[in-house]
Amino acid sequence: MAACEVTSNAHRTLQQSASVLKIVRSTMRNRTTTHSMPETTAFASLFGFQKIAHQVSCASKTFIGSIDGEIVLSVNTAYSPEDIGAPAKKKKRGRDTAEEDADRAVAKVERSGADAHKVSQATFNAARGVLKEMLNTRGVSNEPVIESWAVSLRKPGSWGAAQNGQVPSIVIGFRLAAGVPIPLGKLCTSLRICRDGLVTTSVERVNTDFDLPLSDQGSAAQDSGQKSILLLASIPYLDDPPKDTSPSK
Repeated sequence: MAACEVTSNAHRTLQQSASVLKIVRSTMRNRTTTHSMPETTAFASLFGFQKIAHQVSCASKTFIGSIDGEIVLSVNTAYSPEDIGAPAKKKKRGRDTAEEDADRAVAKVERSGADAHKVSQATFNAARGVLKEMLNTRGVSNEPVIESWAVSLRKPGSWGAAQNGQVPSIVIGFRLAAGVPIPLGKLCTSLRICRDGLVTTSVERVNTDFDLPLSDQGSAAQDSGQKSILLLASIPYLDDPPKDTSPSK
């Protein structure tokens, strides 16, 4: 299939699912198909968009970002990871710091005493995994995209907690840099266990606990009319594996 046909096919297929994905507006220019989303978009739309992109052989060419204050999902069929060369190798200390930060943040929640004992160890471990992967998320040109983040234990009935939940929920929030295309496939992989979550450009839609700070660059972008994206992910409750009760030899 010719390159232009690949783009047209991706654009047409996504448009056919516009109502399901909650797409507000779609445009196609050259080899990029762009889709504006509501200011608050559920994870279901992100995963659904990525699934369709996979079906049209464009899974590695999808992006999420904010343009002119809108959340935008796109497919750039001309994009190839090789176009920008291999990502720069991160210093070992930088890699260790991200992992250590994740471990410390989750450990702090475990020790919080706010009914944390009701949360399984498997759930805490899942939160660590999501946080570590997200902290290593980079933009299309390998630039950092996480401006700030937080981990919170939400009691049943409070904002962000699982509906009808009997135990507290772990919710992780991230502020993503404005105007930076982020590979959607990588994001979906990092969030693969989190079916309950959202992205939004409206701070009014989230609890004040997740009104995360902007970087200096993010503040400058906001002053010029750009909006960063708040991403909130709820970690599903996971049962711990049964304990081995067999007698020791």
